[in-house]
Amino acid sequence: MPQTFKLISRRNSSARRVAPVAVALLAFVCTSFASVGRGAAHALPQDYSQKLERFVQQSGATPAMRVFAEGRDLLDAGEWAKAAEKFQSFINAYPNDKDVDAACFWLAYSFNKQGRKGEAKAWLDKLFREFPKSSWKEDAKALAVQLGDAQAVKRGIEGDDNDEIKIIALQSLFENNEERAVEYAKEMLQNPATSQHMKEAVVSLLGSHGGKEVLPLLVQIARTDANPRLRQTAIHRLGEEGGESVLGDLMSIYQSDKDEGVKQQVLHALSEMESAKARELLLQVARNQSEDLQLRLMAIHWLGERDDSAFADLSQIYDSDSNGQVRVQVLHAFSEMNDPRAAQKLVEVARAGSDPQLRAMAIHWLGEKESDAVVEELMKIYDADSSGEVKMQILHSFSEMRNPRAKAKLMDAARSSSDPDLRASAIHWLGEDDSPQTVEMLVQLYDSEKSADVKQMILHAFSESRQKAALRKLIDVARRDPSMELRKAAIHWIGESRDPEALKFLEEIIKQ
Repeated sequence: MPQTFKLISRRNSSARRVAPVAVALLAFVCTSFASVGRGAAHALPQDYSQKLERFVQQSGATPAMRVFAEGRDLLDAGEWAKAAEKFQSFINAYPNDKDVDAACFWLAYSFNKQGRKGEAKAWLDKLFREFPKSSWKEDAKALAVQLGDAQAVKRGIEGDDNDEIKIIALQSLFENNEERAVEYAKEMLQNPATSQHMKEAVVSLLGSHGGKEVLPLLVQIARTDANPRLRQTAIHRLGEEGGESVLGDLMSIYQSDKDEGVKQQVLHALSEMESAKARELLLQVARNQSEDLQLRLMAIHWLGERDDSAFADLSQIYDSDSNGQVRVQVLHAFSEMNDPRAAQKLVEVARAGSDPQLRAMAIHWLGEKESDAVVEELMKIYDADSSGEVKMQILHSFSEMRNPRAKAKLMDAARSSSDPDLRASAIHWLGEDDSPQTVEMLVQLYDSEKSADVKQMILHAFSESRQKAALRKLIDVARRDPSMELRKAAIHWIGESRDPEALKFLEEIIKQ
């Protein structure tokens, strides 16, 4: 029996948890309102500093603007208390100036930076009340939402055409008054004027904040909404929040819905659940030979990603199913597992599989691993197998590895393989490696090689290298090689280089 060993999977467990349908809720303009400055010279975030600078420059050099500019300098220096005093003096001295709305905003901003939230809210309220068309209105709304101003949140949801502000406001309301936020969310979903982007964000917020009470609403959306993307968003949240209580609903949706994207989202939702029943439902889809092929492949993928306990079931599918794509997907699932039996199954297919494509795929996925055990198994297959295609695939796998034994085997094939195609491929892949050690091996191979054709291949490999040693070997061949054909080839490849040393050599040749 061949030795049993464990493959180290490259799977990133966090990466697999990213849903295919992700609704990105705007995290708010945190950089604009971050409480930590960027140092004394530039305490304001860059975008606000630039906006304020443009505002001052465009407003002209009036006495009022000179006071405003002083406030700007204090803001940029992080002198929040002095900046508040300066903007307060601007408003007191110039109550009818066209830029009082801007002063109100920056006064509120300065108070917020000092932790004086009540005074900050009061000045924002003055701006909203007295300057409804202010160009600083959107910035003020965002600041008000950050302050937890309930009235600003309500204004953001009800009165703004900007979806981003509405999403921020609704998220803030969920964090402060969940019951009222659910009511608003339902109203927004029922409103025909609500944009599709907004609806997706609302459904996602309902799923993440609404608790068990909103699950029936999410199920209803997942079953009946006319837009597949919204159904997918609801299904994603059901998978994350619903647990086993929604498994029946999800499978009912899977069986009745005609949209493939919705079905795929159901499978992904099942893969996210830590439930034996969810796993069994995935396995039903994977086994069902009358099921849509792409959905079967996806179910197999999620089973392989989900955990290592699926090996026995997937192995049974591999042995009993004649569909080549299904078997390839199962092999890939084995490559993602840490179960030693999965690794051994790959080795068995690579060694003696009846289908050349499946052998090649097994070798490929074995080659993605870096362990000495894998290299040992692939070397045994290489030495024992008579198929040039199998040997070629193993050499390519070795070329993808950083393992020293794999590189040595590749060098051995380049030096002594009786198959010209294998030699050529080994030299090519060694050239692509482009490490100092590989270039040194190729230099030694060139010096010992008798075949002019093989030497031509090595010269081309040197031309692909960024190592100085490769360029200098080309120059040495161009100067001294007994073969005129090889000298010409070396000069040609030197001419492809933009290295100053190459250009200098070419000039020397021309001047001779």
